[in-house]
Amino acid sequence: MLQMLNKNGWAAPAFLLMAMLLPVSGCDSGDPGFHEPEPVVEAWLISGELMPQVRLTWSQSVETRYGSEAVGVVDAQVTISRVDPGVALQRSVSYAPVSSTPEQPGTVETGIYLPVAVEGQLPRVAPGATYELRAEVPGYPVVTSRTTVPGDFDLIGVQNQEVVYQSTEQIEIDVTNSDYPNRDAVYIISIESLEASIENLTPFLRDALYSIGADESFDPSTLDPEELSEVVFQSSPPLNEANWEINADESLTLKMPWFFAAFYGVQEITVSAIDDNVWNHFRYVNAQEGNGGFAPGEIPNVEAGVAQGWGLFGSLTRVKTRVDILRE
Repeated sequence: MLQMLNKNGWAAPAFLLMAMLLPVSGCDSGDPGFHEPEPVVEAWLISGELMPQVRLTWSQSVETRYGSEAVGVVDAQVTISRVDPGVALQRSVSYAPVSSTPEQPGTVETGIYLPVAVEGQLPRVAPGATYELRAEVPGYPVVTSRTTVPGDFDLIGVQNQEVVYQSTEQIEIDVTNSDYPNRDAVYIISIESLEASIENLTPFLRDALYSIGADESFDPSTLDPEELSEVVFQSSPPLNEANWEINADESLTLKMPWFFAAFYGVQEITVSAIDDNVWNHFRYVNAQEGNGGFAPGEIPNVEAGVAQGWGLFGSLTRVKTRVDILRE
């Protein structure tokens, strides 16, 4: 997780279990034997993409097994509106609850709300714009949160897009710089293997997961493939410009360390510029996991800009590319 970092600020792959889309929930700050349910919201705006779904649930006691009780909020009024500073309220998108999903067929307690199209159209998320989410839950104060979407940036290119594992050549990603109000852009790099299998594990990860050395023979059918789920998707902690090489034209170059490669084969790499809410969420989670220097009893709850509730209403702008890791 975030505490397992090397000197370059990257998490070692054996511990890279933090995906971009983190589940969020509320927690009790008082008597652990008493829990008052509170609304928990989760939604992600992605620049250039259609308005997303919103998930609205009730927080649960730490003593309740997750999934043992219906937690979806079913009777809320949910909207997301564009509210750029100094501009009157712009287009507002209304949301309707979903009564059934493949995971929860025939139930009205999913807590999932989908945007309602107007004349068959849904707006796309605009880079640099500010949006406000409002959830009116009967009997509770209105839950609100705002996010400013990071500015657009482009993928310039990838050096060594096809490279032999552990060779002297490294994969280098070149991007233009995103922008964000009142601070430098902050990025997260995620890597997903598109050809994940036990046979395609790199020697380091095969040893870490199954204690099988590089020169040892093995029968893949005797190994538990569920172990692979921990390393198929990997994510860096938030990275600022200090983690990149800044070029003369102010573009950025990042050399990918070899330990990110869990598998041979094609990998999809996503570079995401994140908003303040996502950044703060990572920082508070990092503190809760023991990396903030807090004494016992002083660890703060996760704060990510949600008023009168919990959760995360975040935004990001991203570019994607693919690379191929070849065997030695």
